[in-house]
Amino acid sequence: MKVCRLVHLIGSRKECAMSDPFYMNNLCNLDTPKGRAHSYINTYNVERAFRDNYTRYEYSFIEFYAEHLCDLSRAFKGDMQMVLLLATVAQVALRADMIVENSGGRVQELPPSRRGITTYRLADVTGIPRETTRRKLTAMEKMGWLTRENNFWCLAYEGDDAKIHQDLADVIDRSFRRAARFYVAVTPLVNS
Repeated sequence: MKVCRLVHLIGSRKECAMSDPFYMNNLCNLDTPKGRAHSYINTYNVERAFRDNYTRYEYSFIEFYAEHLCDLSRAFKGDMQMVLLLATVAQVALRADMIVENSGGRVQELPPSRRGITTYRLADVTGIPRETTRRKLTAMEKMGWLTRENNFWCLAYEGDDAKIHQDLADVIDRSFRRAARFYVAVTPLVNS
């Protein structure tokens, strides 16, 4: 059983025992504006705040999500299966990138099994038929966005940057602004 000290924003101190690793793994320390007290937040409390403020949360989420999907639909000419496949490959690559970031290495130096995903696994995860998955991955390879290495599909790089990041730079820039708006909209719900 892990024990943590909760120092609430109102200044009271309380010992609590948390045996569930879920809560311990999702804790983060947030300094208050005065810098003296700390608040601990976890995914359970954030979810509860969203549920308690459902209408405001849902409006902000749908605004973010719908705008982002529309933007991606335009960029991919309506092929949302390609978006889903590329996002899944990118998720694997980004996780690998975060791992090597701490060691000063480059994601391209990792073996394909650490930074890529197989056609079979992509079809399984996304629910897209295997043959459709294969065709769309091959199309993205021809576009220069993906490479196939030892049966693993990986992001294609030009220097240190993934080619897709260069080709979709405008979409990515808009996603930063959109995510920032969403964050600003929901943060007060959690902090209330």
